[in-house]
Amino acid sequence: MDFSLDSITGAIQSGADAVTQFANGIGGGIMGPAHQEPDDILGKTRLKLGDVEFTDLELPQSIRVMLKQKLAQHDLVGGTRVIDTMGAFYEPIGWTGRLEGLDAVARDKILSQMLLDAQEVVLTWDEYAFRTVIEAYESTYHDHAHIDYTLTCAVLAATDVPQDPPSDDLNQQINDDMNDAGDLAEQSGDSGIQSAISTVQDAINQVQDFATATVQQVQAIIQPIVQAQQAVQGAILRTEAALVKITTLGGLVPGNPVAAAVGRLSQQVNTINQLPVLYRLQEVVGRTQANLSAMPRFAQAVKSAAGATGNAAGTFGQGARTVTQAGGTLYQIASDQYGDSTLWPYIAEANGMADPQLDGMNTIIVPDAPPAGSSTQSAFTGTTGTTVT
Repeated sequence: MDFSLDSITGAIQSGADAVTQFANGIGGGIMGPAHQEPDDILGKTRLKLGDVEFTDLELPQSIRVMLKQKLAQHDLVGGTRVIDTMGAFYEPIGWTGRLEGLDAVARDKILSQMLLDAQEVVLTWDEYAFRTVIEAYESTYHDHAHIDYTLTCAVLAATDVPQDPPSDDLNQQINDDMNDAGDLAEQSGDSGIQSAISTVQDAINQVQDFATATVQQVQAIIQPIVQAQQAVQGAILRTEAALVKITTLGGLVPGNPVAAAVGRLSQQVNTINQLPVLYRLQEVVGRTQANLSAMPRFAQAVKSAAGATGNAAGTFGQGARTVTQAGGTLYQIASDQYGDSTLWPYIAEANGMADPQLDGMNTIIVPDAPPAGSSTQSAFTGTTGTTVT
């Protein structure tokens, strides 16, 4: 036998390797592979209650679901027992977590309001979905960006998980529409529209895949989309109004110089070419919003964001309208529409005018009434740079 130092060292190493293999179950598979902790499944799952989404550290470590059969038990004389089954019902589902971020307070208030309104809301995570009503909600405020919460939801029934359109198709459609919108904005020659569309594109570029986008990311897209729609609608109203100014007989209106009529005919040609571009742009931007609304988990968020942005809109809100008349003044239109002739600068600004005197046939855009008490106290700068107060 070889009792040299090298031989003894080799034998010890071989023995150590054999012990290691045995412990890991490699040789005979006796103990199986070494135990590995499972991944944090909820940490990779999207949890939503209605329009409120919980992400990252806001997620609970686990969610317990218990389904119980409702039984009516009858013990009869002689030791006989009869059990009537009344159906299976879910026990309340509850969990605890922490709201984080600058919108923590806002979401805390939303959850409280959902409880007060007794709304039926869908609770979803992974492949689970339940129709629920919030039974109890408790929050502990730490600071503006950190609020601990405990939620308990009474379950009405299990339901199907809301299905979104295939993400690849949706991503492609939205990106294609935004490329088209960028080209159309350039063709419009309107710097306001170009800026609005650029803002939408920047917001969309923040989302890699709409299948995994958060509600907050979609809301950040919808707000500039609504603003872009308002900019396009305003341009359409202005362009249509300019087109109406060119009347019959080649634009020769009694009292108007021939040179002015020729200039208006040139403007008419440009206007006729611009309108199709604006209509097409309006269609493309509207389709982008519709595609986001078609996703069930984003539908209410899109509606809320669009409503909030629309309510905050200025000149071209939902109440914008037009008035067509021959001659007259913006003073009279302001008096007729607002009951206050001093509000004429708001109409002038919407139409790109500086002079309140009107000549010939005009279609005037009448924006929403400005806030009360804001008549002549604000300065207005017209297209000529003249300041009117």
